[in-house]
Amino acid sequence: MAAGSRGAALKGPGDEAAPAGAAKRGGGASALTSFPVPPGFRPRARGEENGERLRRRLWGDAGALAALRDMGLRDATVRRFRLGLKEPYLSRVTGLTTERALAIPVPLPDGSASSRWAFLNLPGVTRHPAHPFGWGAGRPHACHSRAVTRGSTLLVVPNVLDLWLLSQVFGEAYDSIVVSCPSHPGGEPAEWSEPGYWRLWDAVVLGLGDRLDETELASAAAARSTIDLRRAVMPRDETWTDLVRMGASAQEVRALVRSAVPWAPEPLPSPVPEESSMAGEFHAEPISVEGAYVGGRLHHVVTVERRCFQDRGRRGAVLVQRYETRVLRSDGRLLDVEVLPAPPGTPRHARVLALSDGTRITSAPAPGRFNGWRHASMMRFVADRASGRDPAHRDLPRLLSDVEEHLRSAVWLPRQADFATLALYVMATFVHRVFDAFPILLVNGPRGSGKSELGGAIAAMALNGLLVGRITGPGLVRLLAESRGTVVLDDLEKVGAGRGGTDDISQILKVSYKQATATRVCPGRDGRVEIQDFFSPKIVSNISGGDPVLLSRMIAVSTRPLPAGQSLSCDGGIDVAALRDEAHVWAMCSAPDVEAAYRPLSSAVGSRSDEIAAPLRAMAVLAGGSWAIRLEESLDSAQTIMAEPLDALLERALRRLVAEGGARALAMPHLRLEMALASPVAPLPSAETLGRMLLGAGARREADTVERRRLHGEVVRIYRLADDYVTERRVADSPAEPDPFAFCTGRRCAECPYDPVCDATAPGLRERKNARERAA
Repeated sequence: MAAGSRGAALKGPGDEAAPAGAAKRGGGASALTSFPVPPGFRPRARGEENGERLRRRLWGDAGALAALRDMGLRDATVRRFRLGLKEPYLSRVTGLTTERALAIPVPLPDGSASSRWAFLNLPGVTRHPAHPFGWGAGRPHACHSRAVTRGSTLLVVPNVLDLWLLSQVFGEAYDSIVVSCPSHPGGEPAEWSEPGYWRLWDAVVLGLGDRLDETELASAAAARSTIDLRRAVMPRDETWTDLVRMGASAQEVRALVRSAVPWAPEPLPSPVPEESSMAGEFHAEPISVEGAYVGGRLHHVVTVERRCFQDRGRRGAVLVQRYETRVLRSDGRLLDVEVLPAPPGTPRHARVLALSDGTRITSAPAPGRFNGWRHASMMRFVADRASGRDPAHRDLPRLLSDVEEHLRSAVWLPRQADFATLALYVMATFVHRVFDAFPILLVNGPRGSGKSELGGAIAAMALNGLLVGRITGPGLVRLLAESRGTVVLDDLEKVGAGRGGTDDISQILKVSYKQATATRVCPGRDGRVEIQDFFSPKIVSNISGGDPVLLSRMIAVSTRPLPAGQSLSCDGGIDVAALRDEAHVWAMCSAPDVEAAYRPLSSAVGSRSDEIAAPLRAMAVLAGGSWAIRLEESLDSAQTIMAEPLDALLERALRRLVAEGGARALAMPHLRLEMALASPVAPLPSAETLGRMLLGAGARREADTVERRRLHGEVVRIYRLADDYVTERRVADSPAEPDPFAFCTGRRCAECPYDPVCDATAPGLRERKNARERAA
């Protein structure tokens, strides 16, 4: 049988192909007679020219040798494992010339040579490494501390450095323990897929820690192994390299291996049925992957531009690029989308799509056009997860404080507690898929009150925020389905004005606040129906409010023009992009905590208002401090803002002026200001129109004379109210009849309740008053 074919016989102990000292010495394990060699191995002679050349390069490079000695490797170990130094080459991964990388030959399990090589980054020596630790072509393969013989104990360690240092501890004398590791990062060794590999061992001990890559390696071993696994319990969470450098002896290492405890991976919640590898029919419940929260893990769609050099023959290496869409899971793992095998002739729409962890998805995620998480921050998060570090981010209260500070620099609000609601809402957008329902935010106020400025500030900080102005109804429907983030609908009265109106938009808004009802079947471009998911954070700003059904899904925030003499605060130079990156990291790390705070609230909801407020209340519980108190103050004082008929609004304003103010005669600027304060409906009627409306409401008699007087130099109308109308609406403690101009002449502007709406409702009144006061 050819030496490089599958099923090639391994040479027995003492065969000259085995590394020095690796063969069996004395009694103990029997020689392995056969082993299924993984595909791709092509054994070469021991004196192979390429390997010799690389070894000569290493022994001629004092800096590389010094780096290996600093890592704790002895010269004998370097020779034993036949290490070399790679010649400079152009990396197709980085597009740069990689120099002075450590070259590691990957022998067959019997110790004979193969054509496989792996490479290691020598810190301070290697230039432009393709990976921070190590790399190689294709899948990793298993490296072993000595030739494999039956009846040994397999000790799986994370990397080749651990393997080399442990081999120094055991020495070249035969030992019953075979240390093994992947040749380079990138997953499980190819040999693990061969059932015969696991039958070689009497026992398998995992010497792996809790880092993400080591945990995944342990799970892969559990999935492949045909014998029970044990796991070594490391003292004080040290690594094998740490133990060797602290002087651990061979007896101490053997004791750790002998005391290993039985181990199996903890089952994780998954939408994939346990019978997924069996034949039959099963319940199909794929998920929409954009922002999905499944099994305690948050998912984020990542679109990257991948660039690499491609060999074009005589033209040399050419830089090529393309967009790739992957899914980042909150544990730091980047998942690919896979089309699962299907019978021949299966149409495309009937194929099963899944992430590489088995999660079934409704459709492949499209490249995100509004991704607000910057690539550098995202890669730091992935690197932190892979190394076992907690990704760096501040706690929720500090993030909320920065969000509120930036909002205060953009707009003035008459109710200061509303800033707490807005800040909590912005941070909740990053984990909105954790919640069963998510409120629509209504920003309502007159013209010039800062609605657009507030919407822009929210869009800049929220999850994949986008500010939308004038757009057609069908265009907005597509945008809501594709944005996968926060959409700010600025000036909703104009949305869809070109064609289609707002009826379709209102219907989508009414059902999309809840995950269970946020899908809609729409005709696709290829003639097939598509299921579109509209569940995402939405902010609507307008003047006229909304109908009662839509308002029941909303949390309302009122805006007013900035009062005279006041100015907006400064946000202290907050870096909004960095704040948004940090919010993404916080969400990936804290989604389970958010769910734990939310579930008790969601299970106790008694009304729709409680249902839509529950996400913000859960965020306030996590934030602690005064956030919950301020949120409740904002929710309790929120006005009902709806498109109220003018006659009903007039009646509401008159009742308040008569019952609480004792009015019997009204100046029209006063009545307009009261109506604007009650509900920011615009445009308000003129003085003449209000006079006719008062007649129609029975509030005044047509025979009564209309009085005209000057208020700060401008002639205004004063209507006398009918006695019977006033009598029906007065209460016992109503004050005495005031002068019709007392609403303005009797107080300073800063103390006036109409100050927030004065400039927009009664233009010029403030300037005329101030001018007359200065002249006096």
